[in-house]
Formats: sequence, C-alpha cells, structure tokens
Amino acid sequence: NPGAPGSATVTITLSAASGRQLSVVYNTQAGSATAGAACGGNVDYVTPNATAVFNPGVTQVPVVISYCGDTGFESNETFTFSLSSAQNATIADGSGSGRIENDDQQSVIAIAAPLTQTRAEGSQGPTPGTVVLTNSATQPTALSATIAVSGSAVVGSACTGEVDVALPGGAAAIQWGPNDGAQKVVTYTICGDTSDDADAETFIVTLTQPTGGATISPAANTMTLTITDDDAAPTMTVPDLVVTEPSGFGAVAEKTSLTITLSAPSNRAISATLAATQLVGKHQTGITAATGGSSCGGLVDFITSSHVVTFAPRVTTMTVQVSSICADARREGSGTLNSPTAGKEVFQVQASAPSNTSFAKPTGYIVICDP
Repeated sequence: NPGAPGSATVTITLSAASGRQLSVVYNTQAGSATAGAACGGNVDYVTPNATAVFNPGVTQVPVVISYCGDTGFESNETFTFSLSSAQNATIADGSGSGRIENDDQQSVIAIAAPLTQTRAEGSQGPTPGTVVLTNSATQPTALSATIAVSGSAVVGSACTGEVDVALPGGAAAIQWGPNDGAQKVVTYTICGDTSDDADAETFIVTLTQPTGGATISPAANTMTLTITDDDAAPTMTVPDLVVTEPSGFGAVAEKTSLTITLSAPSNRAISATLAATQLVGKHQTGITAATGGSSCGGLVDFITSSHVVTFAPRVTTMTVQVSSICADARREGSGTLNSPTAGKEVFQVQASAPSNTSFAKPTGYIVICDP
C-alpha cells in the first residue's frame, strides 16, 4: 500500500538434511534501492546482515527483509541478497535479486480548462487573466514545471511600449513543495490600448521540464489565448496643395511633395497607392485640367506617376514626392482651389488600394499657379 512499510521473506535452503549444525552469513548489496539500519529519510529497505543457523535435520531457514513505504512516485528499485562464509556446507547458489516495486501515483502536472480562450484586447486599460496549474498527486519531495511562452503577441514584464501581454515572472519554474497538492496560479495582464493591431494575436503558455519525478499531461500541457483587436483602423487623408509653376519653359521641372496623414497611430504597417493623374469628368467652373505626361515638354504641366506609400507602425505623417511640375508658356491663374480666380490648372493625386486603413479624403487636388 502507498506509504505503508512491509516485509518480504527470502528462504535459504539445504539440498539435504544434516546431522550437524550448519550456518551461513547473509547480507545485501544495494542496487538502485537505498539500504539503511532503519526506515527513515530516503531508506528503501533495512539491511539484514546476520547468520542463518540450520539445526540438525532442518533444511530451510526464512530470512525477513523489511522494506520502507513512502508516497513518492519512483521507479522500481533493486538490491542483491548474498550468502557467504558457510560452515559445514558449501554454497551452491549464493546470490539472488530483489525488487521493490513502486505502488505510488505519479504526479501529473496540467493546465486547467479552458485550454483555448478568446478575449478582446480592450481599450480601457489592462485586463487581468490567469492560467491555473494542477498537480494530480502529492509527493514527499519537491517538484516543479517550467512555463514557456510563445505566440504572436508581444510579451513583457509590464504594460509598456508595444507589449501586448504582461507576464511579471516571465518564463519561470512553478514550484510545489513536499506534500503540496495545491493549484498554482500564473497571473498575466492583457494590455489594452486604443491603437489598431493585427486582427488577432496569440499568447501561448506551454508546460515543460518537469522535475521531482513529475510528468506533464500530454492532453493539457498548452493554453492558447487569442486576443482580438477591437480598435478601428486609422483613416488616411490626402491634402490639397497650391504650387507655383517653375520659371522657364520646356524641360524645366520642379518636384512636388504632399504630406499624407493618418488619423491615429497604428501598430501595423499601413500602405496605399498614390497616383498623380489628370482630372477626369466634370469639374467646377474656372478650373482647367492640367495636362499630364511622362516627361516635361510641349504643353505638359505635370509628370504623371504612381507609387506605393508605406507608413511604418506608429508613424502618422509622411511627406512624399507625388509629381513634378513642368514650366510652360501658357498663362495659369492664381489663388486656391475654391477661389473664383479663373484659369487655374489642376491635377489630382488619387489614393487607392488601402492596406490596414481606409480613406477620410482619398483625393488631393494640386493647383498650379503662374510664377
């Protein structure tokens, strides 16, 4: 029985009865088992060093070996029983093997259900969470298991910077003391924010490296938390701009840049395609569609172009070159896009193909005025 001491009997026999008194010395040699003078500590059995005496006519002498019970899971343990120094007899077989079989339950460390969870990130600040670890059996010795962390979420010791989940102890060993069967609780914090993130991030806790004779449950060794983002993606604005045509004529060109803005920082990269093109369709009175081309010359007012602008995470403003203005001999107007001054030439910068954003103002109008 688990924890209970007991005994086993080894019988020393003679091949035939004798009219004389016979004797033989017996003892043991420890193998994987631990021998001692009495039970206690890590002792597995009591050493039976003595002499067996056969009175005349006796052919068998029983020897009792006491073993020490405990409640700790361990492998089966062995020892050797030996005979020596026979008197009035010879030893035919002087060695035998003994085995102490384990009858204690092994500690199985597991993560308590639910093993799959989904929670919103939240925008009102940190949200606490727990991972509960269980131990199926108490042990007389200490044991532990280590938690390993993985997944796409950024894990740190506190909710600062880009950290998605705060785990103060990090990947650490969780300890159980002797005869400790209590649950252990690992506390983490989901770091809520108001910035757009990836649609879903994962925080994965896995049990590894058991010690003290424990094992890890293969069916309950991993908890996966999916953190869903609940923040809106920022919007992109393409502004209007008034530029002055460069002096000269023909191939003279002057670069034109726009400052593209986002409504809020994002934890994701954001991109869109910007294309400088001629106005199409109807437009207001007094505005002339500027003439685009691949190079300056003739009646070309600006260089058409198309390229992708990419915002790195947390960046909200980018100034990008969108076109070049060409000098020509025609008279343009002056003023702003919505002023009544006639004769203005205008082209558009159109945003399209948004990634991780939407458009608050997808079109910017570039007004070309005479120098």
